[in-house]
Amino acid sequence: MKDNFIKILKAKNTVFSYSDLAYYFWNNKDNLLSKISYYTKKGYLYKIKRWLYSLDKNYNAFELATKIQKWSYISLETALGFHSINFQYDSNIFVIWYKNEERLIDWKKIIFKVLKKKIRENFEWVISKNSYVIADKYRAILDTLYLYKDFFFDNLDEIDFKLLLKLSKKYNSKILEQRVITLKNNQINNEYYN
Repeated sequence: MKDNFIKILKAKNTVFSYSDLAYYFWNNKDNLLSKISYYTKKGYLYKIKRWLYSLDKNYNAFELATKIQKWSYISLETALGFHSINFQYDSNIFVIWYKNEERLIDWKKIIFKVLKKKIRENFEWVISKNSYVIADKYRAILDTLYLYKDFFFDNLDEIDFKLLLKLSKKYNSKILEQRVITLKNNQINNEYYN
């Protein structure tokens, strides 16, 4: 196996775009397509979809979801589950992007949802995890409340509602701020009755 491919084997990411592979084979860009084709036929690369590859079928689905579209991040139900705010498992991967869209890729359903450009392109409270980006717990809650009028959260015990309300102001939405206040009041009432 060539040295350049050995570099791919040592990479932290599990999903490789055409650009990633061009980086690893930088001295051979002229015949990059033939190299990709060769390694795919030999079984060293697995073609997920056009221009996206992995070493095998055991790649990180979150990485795939954010690699499909640049400037996207995982949020909503997926991030809420990741942060143990919601316990019900949804196999769909929810991603914030500039367009509402659903894609089925390699048996994984990826659902893209839109937020205002000013919010979407502000990467505060977004965590970078080696090969993908995901909303932190506050951002995931706010994104969800912004998009859904009624949403049930399973576990808000660790949430600082003063901070949540403060962060909600960055969305520049009075409706969102009211939803945060309602969520806080509902949480207080639930604690009182339990």
